[in-house]
Amino acid sequence: MLNKILDWLIASSWFKKYSAMIGGFALGMYCQARYWHQIRDTLDVWGVSRSEWLKFLLAVAGAAGIVVSIGLTVVKNQRAKKSGKPA
Repeated sequence: MLNKILDWLIASSWFKKYSAMIGGFALGMYCQARYWHQIRDTLDVWGVSRSEWLKFLLAVAGAAGIVVSIGLTVVKNQRAKKSGKPA
């Protein structure tokens, strides 16, 4: 069962494109809802503006999505080499 799910994750272009974005968004919403006072106060102490923080978060989310997509593509290509089929 777990192998079938992993196979779908590797083959799914939708999952590769959006999994990190959706997961990151959900985690961000959880942290924001739970710790928004602490986050705001910490940014004030560090002297980081809200716009700088948001730009940083967007860059991290984009990088995470790219890493997941590349990682799943690498696994897919390795599996294709082992089976002798083109990717």
